[in-house]
Amino acid sequence: MDLEARRERVDAKLCRATDQKMLKGSSLSALELLRQARQEAVELGSPWPELTAYRLAHLLLREGKELNEAEALFREAASLEALGPLPCIYRIAVCHRLGLDVERALREAHEALRLRPWRTNYRGAGIQSPAHNLLELAVYFTGATYSLEGLGSSGWEDLFGQTESWALVGPDPRTATVRYPRELALVELQSRGGPEVVRFEVRPSGRDGRWCFGEGDWTSVPHKVTLLLALLLQGRCQDNRELEQRLEAASPEALRTLKTELRRQLSRLAGVDPGRVLTPGRGVPRVLAPTAYGALPARFLGTPPANPDLT
Repeated sequence: MDLEARRERVDAKLCRATDQKMLKGSSLSALELLRQARQEAVELGSPWPELTAYRLAHLLLREGKELNEAEALFREAASLEALGPLPCIYRIAVCHRLGLDVERALREAHEALRLRPWRTNYRGAGIQSPAHNLLELAVYFTGATYSLEGLGSSGWEDLFGQTESWALVGPDPRTATVRYPRELALVELQSRGGPEVVRFEVRPSGRDGRWCFGEGDWTSVPHKVTLLLALLLQGRCQDNRELEQRLEAASPEALRTLKTELRRQLSRLAGVDPGRVLTPGRGVPRVLAPTAYGALPARFLGTPPANPDLT
């Protein structure tokens, strides 16, 4: 199974396991799905191993077993800053029950809260209300028999609170099928980098985007140039008219100007011949070189295809 197919399956299993756990109260079914997702995620780059570790640790604690595994999973999840302080905080409860160094776990959680920049409307990895999180934490500390199933809400978008969905685009059009918060999109964008790879970000509200080549510095680039690159990588525009509409280009001439500008700026950024950047012709071109990955608000890409069959 290739990288993009595995990534789609891991995302679908995470979403389905969350739905079963929160709405249907079926922890055993969710646990099986999460173990499958975890096994596949270890072959992907960040954030997938850490995300599956976080969700699997919770399910293990809800089943009241495998405390050592849950502690190791929370520790791994805490390495992903985008998940916030909750993995560190929940790990304190597990360390307490295992008789491990709770003082050290407390210091690590305090450091996570002190160093990581939080917005007032950002909920990190919490899928539930603060009250539910506190009740959950109390149960984890005590090991009491108490059903936590059916609390909270479901859906991938809720994992980080009410935030706009983002997506990644790349040489394989399937890259654009996954939806997640901006924080996770930027983590995965970083993991897709390489010495000959362009990484870029399309920003909302028409602000200039940014890009870099290899390990070079990030530089600003016009919004519509980065959006054109993202749409070409997504590969869903059938003709120039559709491309004009998605870009809000005023005329065919404006679109031709944008294509020329993209070719020129990509050529200069990556040091490749301008004739090798895009396929020639008057139709919708394909990106030939360099290899590029970008992160952007998902609304620019439209509705993604359905999740893959997991059977």
